[in-house]
Amino acid sequence: MKNASQRLGFYQNVMDLMARNGIDFLVGGGYAFGHYTGLQRDTKDFDLMIRPSDVAAVLRICQAAGYEAGYAFSHWLAKVRSPKGVVDIIFGSSNGLCEVDEEWFETSPRAEILETVVRLVPPEEMIWQKAYVMERERFDGADVAHLLFSCCKQLCWKKNANPIWC
Repeated sequence: MKNASQRLGFYQNVMDLMARNGIDFLVGGGYAFGHYTGLQRDTKDFDLMIRPSDVAAVLRICQAAGYEAGYAFSHWLAKVRSPKGVVDIIFGSSNGLCEVDEEWFETSPRAEILETVVRLVPPEEMIWQKAYVMERERFDGADVAHLLFSCCKQLCWKKNANPIWC
């Protein structure tokens, strides 16, 4: 079993590698979900969202640092692995309906995650991605409900518009 502090150190190192190399990223997954909803849960990986145009550079940077890095699915997901943990590099959605774009970065709030001030995936984008996850072994509907409940007053339902309050 991986030591939790080693795993968290690995996550911090990958973020640091990306930042030092000028790669913008957003923290998503369980860490962003916990920030928005207050519901903390242990996760098996760490999710970073990046623009599709940055994936090849991230993989090269992480490989040069000694990590195993490659595409899991060429249209939306790459992974960086170490004996200490896994970082998912997400640049689209599994169903192909959306990809990480400039708007994600323009509307991303800042928060402290793993002792680092980072930008988070906006809640609207988390909802957009999670709303389509309904598989035999996974359903993210409860996460969507928690995000709607926790973030309703800050959600912007129209892109590039003023927020519409719940």
